[in-house]
Amino acid sequence: MLKRQILTAGGDPCVKNHLLQTPYAASPHHDTRVAFRLFQAQYPEKYNYSQIPGPLTPELLQQEKEKKAQQKRAKRQRDKEKRAKRQRDKEKQAEKIKTNKFLQLTDAEKVKLDEPRCFLCGTHLPKQPFEYDKYKFCSIRCLQNHRNLRPLHMSA
Repeated sequence: MLKRQILTAGGDPCVKNHLLQTPYAASPHHDTRVAFRLFQAQYPEKYNYSQIPGPLTPELLQQEKEKKAQQKRAKRQRDKEKRAKRQRDKEKQAEKIKTNKFLQLTDAEKVKLDEPRCFLCGTHLPKQPFEYDKYKFCSIRCLQNHRNLRPLHMSA
């Protein structure tokens, strides 16, 4: 409010200081800069406003606030999605490590674990796994590959 009173009383917003800065450029406060632009919109012919960005009306100010709020919400959403993706990536990495450890076990150790994983590829088993003797598989292809690699008399 004080800024507006100074401007209406004749304070020139285009006067420069010893660093050749206008009050607008020298001001560290956003609301001071807004006051200069609102004054410029109300009195466009009073001064040469070449050093100040375009005029600002209360409607434009409200639109800018809404736009910034929307950008902030969008950034928050992107950050949230990035965090969720990083979490999924960590979980996938942990799952890969567990699968690799499972696959390094011997056939006898895999059977003893009784973990719900495919005997051949180590992925989690579906609700109805494919079974061959005492071994469980995620798909018919894994079961067939296991039978081709290790016939029943060579397993475990």
